[in-house]
Amino acid sequence: MLAFIPFKEVEVEAIRQVVEDGTFEKVVVIISTESSVLRAMLRGFESTSLGANEKDTPSDPLLAEAARMMVNEEYNGLGSGNDKGAVLGLIHAFRDAGVSASKDDWLAAYFAAGGKVRHAETVAKYLDEIAKGTKHRYESCFDSKIVKVLTERLERKAVEEVGSD
Repeated sequence: MLAFIPFKEVEVEAIRQVVEDGTFEKVVVIISTESSVLRAMLRGFESTSLGANEKDTPSDPLLAEAARMMVNEEYNGLGSGNDKGAVLGLIHAFRDAGVSASKDDWLAAYFAAGGKVRHAETVAKYLDEIAKGTKHRYESCFDSKIVKVLTERLERKAVEEVGSD
């Protein structure tokens, strides 16, 4: 499949869906501008930049684990209520724990976890607002130790994978 300069949400979502579903063996996306959501989606799928001949590195497993929790909240959108609290709670917990994560890193992890374009734009908006110093009103759905809990979960998964080999 060849996609030229996908710009609208529906176009980017269509590409995300065919890549995630494995509909095509190879997908070539030609872009003229660096849309943060589109580029993050391609990073989330560990794409290869033909111009630089470099493969994107996989998302940070810890961020991807947190992003899976965000994706689990997509059913009602991420703009309000518990869904908003989950996203903002995770982002702030990671920042408070000193985990360095840029907007691009969060979005790539979000797409790697199966996130949808429409909701990724909400996550991007929150990250931009946090960077500008906006104080959001939300109730965090997570304890302040969530980063430690997720780290331990990843360690257990790694041990289980080694044990099953």
